[in-house]
Amino acid sequence: MNFMDMLTFVSLAVGFSSLTLALVTIHLARAAQKDSRDTFDLTRKMMSEYYDKTKDVLSQIDKRATVIEKTVTDAQEKLMTTITSIVNKTIFPEKEDFGERMGVMFLQKMMQDPGNAGKMVEAMKPLIELGEKQQAKKEIQGD
Repeated sequence: MNFMDMLTFVSLAVGFSSLTLALVTIHLARAAQKDSRDTFDLTRKMMSEYYDKTKDVLSQIDKRATVIEKTVTDAQEKLMTTITSIVNKTIFPEKEDFGERMGVMFLQKMMQDPGNAGKMVEAMKPLIELGEKQQAKKEIQGD
């Protein structure tokens, strides 16, 4: 075996080794590509599921926010009405109607002395007529 034969043999061995390594590298590259594609598909599927779930959750949040907003608005309106009513009754008390007060006193007197009821009614006639005239005047001025 001479030097050329040995060099040829080494060259042939290196060639087969290179070819084997190239085939192994191609196989590993395909396997890595398949794993990468599978991982990508799985990630895309999971992202799609999470997207759909997030959309559903946001939809539910929107519905509940609308209900909460309506409830709060209604509660605020009721509270404002209550506060206004309390303020009107405490700070601005209702004025006593003089006519009602006189009417109550008149009825009390009539009950205490039913025999003089006719006289009391006769005494009230001028006041009743005066009130009717004033009411008619107000109606004419109001129109």
